[in-house]
Amino acid sequence: MSSQSKNVSVSTPSSSSGLNNPIPPPLFQKNVNQPKKTISVGFSGSGIPAGGPDTGITPSMAKELKKLREMISSVPGVVQPLPEMSAISHRISRLAPPICDAEIPKRFQTPNMKLYDGTTDPEEHVAQYKERMEINLIPLDLKEVCLCKGFGSTLTGSALKWLLNVPPYCITSFAHFINLFKNQFSCNYVNKFGRESLDIPNLDIITAVQAFNMGLRKDSQFYEDLVMNPCRNLDEVRNRALRFIRLEDDKKIQQRMDAPTGYNQPN
Repeated sequence: MSSQSKNVSVSTPSSSSGLNNPIPPPLFQKNVNQPKKTISVGFSGSGIPAGGPDTGITPSMAKELKKLREMISSVPGVVQPLPEMSAISHRISRLAPPICDAEIPKRFQTPNMKLYDGTTDPEEHVAQYKERMEINLIPLDLKEVCLCKGFGSTLTGSALKWLLNVPPYCITSFAHFINLFKNQFSCNYVNKFGRESLDIPNLDIITAVQAFNMGLRKDSQFYEDLVMNPCRNLDEVRNRALRFIRLEDDKKIQQRMDAPTGYNQPN
């Protein structure tokens, strides 16, 4: 056997080799000239395609998918899908015209204060908000607008959820806004204080009433009435608070009725 190595040359076929049997084309060759056909499929919050005129899903299939979504949602422990948001939801305001249509100054900043979550005295929060808003240099004709549009950014938790459930375009002024806010959370504050006091063993009723008074504004009529005529228990405090809330509502209604309108103003 020869010790010399043999050089073996292997030629590969090419387009210029002149072979009679070229390499066959692939079985699935993409036709670049053929236009692509796409089907748009929408998805609901549960991750299941939702039917529609542009989704490529027939009405009968969409009906079956709807039943499937309902079955999945009814299973205990399954996270419920978030509701779909409307495309025009950002245009809906809880403030009535012309407040919702007015533009606030570009340099306007909401007050840097503790957010209200519905568990403390609402009157104290309103008082702090109004005082801090006085620092902002706001034109007089835009002050009502800034007070209304800035107040919602000071709410969080249950207070923010309440605001989101207020019907659209129903708040006509800052005074109206604050009245709705106080009516909602004044009772919450009284009820929360009553529930927490039940968790304190051997709580002295007089001490509990005094602690409740400390959480109120000192310049409010409710505070003055509690000081002049102390309550004997928390149920009496709650009932008296409801009476004062109704009294304030009646005063606001009378003020709106007595306010001059465009029909009775002198020319």
